[in-house]
This record gives sequence, C-alpha cells and structure tokens, in this order.
Amino acid sequence: MDLVGFTAVFMGIGIGMLAIWLDFRRKKLIHEERMEALRQGITPPDWLTDIEKKQKTPKERAVKFFISGSILTLIGLASFLGCTFQGLPLWIGFWTSMPGWIGLALIISGILILKRVIGDSTTEY
Repeated sequence: MDLVGFTAVFMGIGIGMLAIWLDFRRKKLIHEERMEALRQGITPPDWLTDIEKKQKTPKERAVKFFISGSILTLIGLASFLGCTFQGLPLWIGFWTSMPGWIGLALIISGILILKRVIGDSTTEY
C-alpha cells in the first residue's frame, strides 16, 4: 500500500473541501447577520454589504502574483530536480515542472503590473 500517495490525495481533496466549506459558512453567517440587521431596521455596516468587493491596488495585486509565482516556481524546480535525481527521463522532469512554468508566468505578470504595462487601475475582484 502506497501510504504517501494515499495521504497526498486524501489531504489534497480534504483541504480543498474544507476551504470551500469554510468559505460557504462565512458567507452564510454574514448573510444571516445582514438579514437580521435589516429586519431590525438597522443599516448594515459597509464591511457586511461589500464583503466581496475588495479594492486592490496594483502593488497589492503584484505582491499576490509574486508570492504565488514564487511558490509554484519552487514546486516546479523541486519536482524537476527530484525526477532528475531519481534517474527518470528528462521529458518526465519537464512535465513535472509545469507548476514552475506557471509560476514564472505569474512572476512576469507581477512585474508587468508594477511597470504599469498591464492592469493600470485598481480593480474589483
């Protein structure tokens, strides 16, 4: 029995399901609180009405791109080096390093955002 593979799949799916459930629960509680405030005739505070509309400056967006890009690049590099040290063919190492290429694309996007080539205004998402 491959315990490492089983644990990786189980934890990967479990963590994803937990994140979705916690986000749903948070939105449900905010909705209930907002509805209760409206029933009592109280205007809900701004953080309750604009919970999904967060203004992000280009610098904040670029930092998010840099962090996630760095993580993915290191994961891709570790995967490639792991395949290389195991003596696997290079084409397998190339395919396992795909997160690294995605990470490099995110880092380049962050640089372009900071240089104001793309995303020149604050966005809502």
